[in-house]
Amino acid sequence: MRLYNAGWRLLGERHPHGAAGEVAPAAGTYYDRERREWRTFDHILVSGGLLGASAPFLDEAAFGIMVPAGALGARGTPEPFDWNAGNPVGLSDHLPLVGRFVLPEGET
Repeated sequence: MRLYNAGWRLLGERHPHGAAGEVAPAAGTYYDRERREWRTFDHILVSGGLLGASAPFLDEAAFGIMVPAGALGARGTPEPFDWNAGNPVGLSDHLPLVGRFVLPEGET
């Protein structure tokens, strides 16, 4: 495999399949206000060589959508940055992706 889209499993699901546990606060990286649905526009593509078990590799269990404090408003959706009567409100209309790459011992 030449390229792998690490974001495929993040496409529109707040509930993990077959798993009891916490519901994700976001079902994508962007909330479409007109359609009232989550979309995933943001992706991370990695070399297929990072899919093995020996370093370097992508720790896919640590990959996901990060929801920083203050990023979601009262409706549970991202609040775009805006000036509200001279006061800054919101952060961004997109949520960031976060992940971890495991490197060989002694490399940073």
